[in-house]
Amino acid sequence: MSEPALESSAIMSDILACQDLIVVLNNRNNEAYVENIHLSSIIIWQDQFIGKIKNVHSGAGLPGIEANRTVAYAYNNFCSVVSCCSFETKKMRVYSTHAYSHINFKCRRPHQKVWTSEQPEAIDSLRASFDQGGSLKALIQAVDGYTYIINIQALHLNDDENTFTAETEYDGVPVLFKEQKSMEKFGAQMDAQIPQCTPPQYPAGSFSGPLPFFLLSFIITPKGVQHRHTEPHGVTHKTEFAFTKAELWSEMPR
Repeated sequence: MSEPALESSAIMSDILACQDLIVVLNNRNNEAYVENIHLSSIIIWQDQFIGKIKNVHSGAGLPGIEANRTVAYAYNNFCSVVSCCSFETKKMRVYSTHAYSHINFKCRRPHQKVWTSEQPEAIDSLRASFDQGGSLKALIQAVDGYTYIINIQALHLNDDENTFTAETEYDGVPVLFKEQKSMEKFGAQMDAQIPQCTPPQYPAGSFSGPLPFFLLSFIITPKGVQHRHTEPHGVTHKTEFAFTKAELWSEMPR
């Protein structure tokens, strides 16, 4: 059985330039439809990435998740699984990319860098973008080698002190998203099950959890980056985040 092609290697430079990342999915069985999905939160490790949608998909019809909960789907370029996770319940399930005949990643909408931590006090470009009402994204390169690209949900400019505070959308992903070997193991397990599946069936797991989640919640200022994290007992703290580079990118004027 042929596996879906994962076309992605040529677009890493566009992803790192904060263009919008889109995944195009061609359904394999039953109805021949195509899905076009915007991946708003991205985690990058070297030449590998995983991108997820916002937490806006209804849990209705998904065994193991209450119908009034929301879930998010995540797609990657390094193993043959799709992830479905619930930030609210801290649960996750995976299923095989064999559900699709083709998976293609595309980028669109050029962005421009308007601020960098390498010149923290230079905020004129950021101010101009703010005045034009352009949407913003943060690119944060951590000292452990991971890079995060997340939408900015609030920007506060203080002209009197020539400073700003930019806060990303409040989101989170299973820690497993940052454990590529574990994800690849899931993919190998799914691949081994394909011969036993009769179309339109495909390998799929059940929701498990609660699982540890990594918060994609950052606060950026010219002085540095803070990261929110939640303790096991549920209290959320802000701590200084160890990073090598932080940038803000704005959509290009139309």
